[in-house]
Parts: sequence; C-alpha cells; structure tokens
Amino acid sequence: AVEDDGPYFELSTCFESCPNCKQLYQDNLHYEMLKSLIAFVDEEFEDMEYRHLQVCSRRDTIRNVDVENIEDRSKGEAMVTKMLSVMEQLKDYDHWIMGDIKLEVSVYNAISNFYYRIETEESLNKSKLYEEMARDLFRKVGDEGGAIVAER
Repeated sequence: AVEDDGPYFELSTCFESCPNCKQLYQDNLHYEMLKSLIAFVDEEFEDMEYRHLQVCSRRDTIRNVDVENIEDRSKGEAMVTKMLSVMEQLKDYDHWIMGDIKLEVSVYNAISNFYYRIETEESLNKSKLYEEMARDLFRKVGDEGGAIVAER
C-alpha cells in the first residue's frame, strides 16, 4: 500500500501482514488476502465518499496477479476496468485534488505493470499507454521529476 493513502493504509495492513508477528504475508496467501480485502471493501464501503478504497484495494491486488494463469489474468482485466470506472465516477462526484491525482498515477503505474508482465505485443502496447498517461498526468500538475520517473 502507498503510505499516503491514509485510512486505506490502516485498513489494508490487517490484510497484508500477520497481526501477531507483523510480517508480511507471502506468495499465494498474500494474494488471497488481498482478494479478501477487495471483497471486504466492496461490501463495507459502498458510499461514493469511500469509493477510492475500492480503487486502492484493486491497485494493490493487481500487482500480485499471476498473469500466467488465464483465470487470474481475466480477473486482472476486470480489476483494470473497475479501477478506471470508479476513478471516473469519483471525478464526476467531487473535485479531483492532488491526492487523487497521486492515486490516479499509482493506478496507471499498477495497470502498466500488469500489462507489462503479460508480455504479448498487445499487452506491451497497453503497458506503454498507461505509462504515458502517468507521465502526462505528472506533467499536467508540473511535476517534471515525477514525469521522468514515470517514464522509467
């Protein structure tokens, strides 16, 4: 999770690390816990003012999708669609502020990474598209350093 996600960071911690020893969950358990986080957030935080939690949970989970597994890859595609859809709803609902722009950039980076890992020509083109969207968003808000990092 990204540290400046505020309440989401606190919420996601219990799905990412053991409450006793504080170590991060590993491998498949980590992925399964993140999928549980999506289900929890979708059920408990339906109101528009909390929709960013739905985006954050998918952003963190898509980074762990097994792109070699066709079923998981399909779920990853569904996460992409949901994240983009919810972000558009949020833009219509409220003024998009700097914190939201950081969220949007982190989502574009996560989507870019997802497509990059699939390694087909089509997916690599999608990866590049989302990487460019992140870069352009940084430039739009005057963060040239962020734009350079977004270009990798």
